[in-house]
Amino acid sequence: MRTNSRHTMTLLILSLLACAEPTPVTDADGDGYSLEVDCDDADAAIFPGASERCDSTDNDCDGAVDELPEDGGAWYADADGDGHGDPAAVSWTCMGEGGVAVGDDCNDADADVYPGAPELTDGVDQDCDGTTEDETRVTLYIDADGDGYGDPANSITVGDDRPENAVETAGDCDDTDPDIHPDALDTCDGVDQDCDGAIDGGLRVPEDHPDLQGAIDAAGEDAVICVAPGTYPTNAIAAGKRLTLLGTGARGTTTLTADVESDPILEILGGEVAIDNLVFRGGRASEGAAVRAIHATVAMTESDVSGNAPIGGEIRPIVYGEESDLALADVAVHDNDVNVVAGGYETEITYGTLVGVLEGDLTWTGGEISGNNVRLTTSDAILGGRGIAGLVSVLRGSGEITDLSFHDNTTTVHMAEPDSYAYYWGSTAAELYAESSDMVVSGLSVEDDRIDVTSTGFVQVQSAPVLAVGTGNFVGTDLRFARTHLTNDNAWATSSMFLYGPSFDIDGLTVEDTTSDVTTGGAFALSFYSSTGTLRHLDMRGNALRATQVPGVAGALNLYPATVTVENFIVAGNRITSDSWTTWGVVSGFRAVLTNGDIVGNASSGFLPSSAVFDNEGEIVGTNLNIVGNTLTDSGYGYYCSGAEIESSYAGGTTLTLTNTNLHGNTSNRWPGVPRTTRADCTFPALGGTALLDADPQYVDVSFASSLDWDLHLQASSPVIDAGLTSIVDPDASVSDLGAYGGPGGAGW
Repeated sequence: MRTNSRHTMTLLILSLLACAEPTPVTDADGDGYSLEVDCDDADAAIFPGASERCDSTDNDCDGAVDELPEDGGAWYADADGDGHGDPAAVSWTCMGEGGVAVGDDCNDADADVYPGAPELTDGVDQDCDGTTEDETRVTLYIDADGDGYGDPANSITVGDDRPENAVETAGDCDDTDPDIHPDALDTCDGVDQDCDGAIDGGLRVPEDHPDLQGAIDAAGEDAVICVAPGTYPTNAIAAGKRLTLLGTGARGTTTLTADVESDPILEILGGEVAIDNLVFRGGRASEGAAVRAIHATVAMTESDVSGNAPIGGEIRPIVYGEESDLALADVAVHDNDVNVVAGGYETEITYGTLVGVLEGDLTWTGGEISGNNVRLTTSDAILGGRGIAGLVSVLRGSGEITDLSFHDNTTTVHMAEPDSYAYYWGSTAAELYAESSDMVVSGLSVEDDRIDVTSTGFVQVQSAPVLAVGTGNFVGTDLRFARTHLTNDNAWATSSMFLYGPSFDIDGLTVEDTTSDVTTGGAFALSFYSSTGTLRHLDMRGNALRATQVPGVAGALNLYPATVTVENFIVAGNRITSDSWTTWGVVSGFRAVLTNGDIVGNASSGFLPSSAVFDNEGEIVGTNLNIVGNTLTDSGYGYYCSGAEIESSYAGGTTLTLTNTNLHGNTSNRWPGVPRTTRADCTFPALGGTALLDADPQYVDVSFASSLDWDLHLQASSPVIDAGLTSIVDPDASVSDLGAYGGPGGAGW
């Protein structure tokens, strides 16, 4: 066999190669790549396919440095250098390479165009908002406390899109407190509220100004003068100012006194002045001893007027406004002593003594008038006149009185007339007096006040009421008169209200345990003279009314000459006495309509024939009444007419009509041995009416000696329940009960 030598040699070489050892591979950094392919075999983070980073190194061994680094970002070309890049020219590079991080420039070729740039009036969209509409750019100030003033150190410039907490006006010196700003009022607390750089406006007494006048002179518009506790003699004048006088201490610790006694402590001539937490004491001026306001507006709050003692022949109130408006709130007028000594032929002695306005408005909410002593003495003729000793007065203006208390005041009037041809005529000695004025009075309380009037010669002091209102309109709510004592030796005395001329509307009137004592005049608990109106919810009990000499008359409710509607009323336990003349009974009327009332347990005693219940001078209509247990004692002598214990009259043609009324237990007693005579022209009106009853009304309790304690509600078994006129219903829609608690107004009082 023939062998190919070349083939054999090849096989031998291959066998030798197969038996040889392999060449070793080098990977020094252990990253899985040999030196042959690893561009840095000393760094395990560098190898083919590694992530590129911004470290100026070729991390992936591709021959390029820092391309598309994983820790890089989008950077925008900023060709115009305005800090805003072109959104179309973006690259992923390391920081700062290729431009800026914001790509919102709408024109990277114009450095004046970028978002937030000021918009100019050139038709170009400078601020990149997509519109070339020009807008006004303004500087605003952040108003963190919402008081309308911004922090001058915190401003922004904006166009139409303005943040809610930014305002155009700076100047706030404390943007964390909404009570501090340039338009605030300094409040006397040691803080610069109005940001003028001065504590409390620089108007502190005595820190900034030694006296009140100096502070007033320095005060600007709407200034607040801060008066520290202490006593300050002054006769300050504020002319045409609008300012506030504020006592900074506890109530009663900051006192203004009269430096010169003959001048007011404070005189306000025009302007608007607010008085807060001050005491006015020691004034003796005859007009406005404490405060005198002329053509001004005055507000007085939480202040006291006490210890003033004006004296003179013609007095104006201690707090007085002429053609001015006074507004008082929580003001106490107490322990003042007023001495009016008049003589000669004067026509006006006073418009009041404590607080009053002439041709202005008086509003008074809360407070008291207490412990005041008023004396008026005359030694010669006084012609005309009005309101001689009125503690509070309103003349030719208007008044609104709310929640005001009178108590423990004394008024004494003595008038002497040596001549035989002159006399005084006019209402006088009223606690609250109004003339030619509209009055709204609510929550008035008068307790333990006393008025004494004496006169000699031909002088006549016509009336001495607690409250007197003449002409105008009167609206009263929740009025109370208790334990008042009035005496008058020559005319009228009314222990609660005397309305002459006004139209009125009164809801809620209590007159209890009062005394009216006259010599020759009329003693009444309540009088309406030439007035027209409605009185609802009247409670008149335990009053003592007495006239001692001819021609003296006495009565409880005097409605003559007046046209009056009285609804839901109690007149009980009153004592009516006329020692030498006649009584006018419980109700004396001209034109009166009485509905749902109790006239109970009243006692009338007169020297001449009188009436236990009604003295009728015109027409009286009563419906749904209980007239029970009233007594009459008289002499039976004289020329007045006397029909029965229910009614008397000396005027012809009078009419008394009682409908659905209970007449029970009323008695009369003529003094024995004295003949009864009547005038020839006297007519006795017949007692007319329908559905009259004679039954015990069965009150809840009338056992107490004092009528103030009687409970005149009806027991469940009372025969006068649902006995009223069918057209009048109770709140439960049943037919009205008789008495004060029946009818639509019977509940809740």
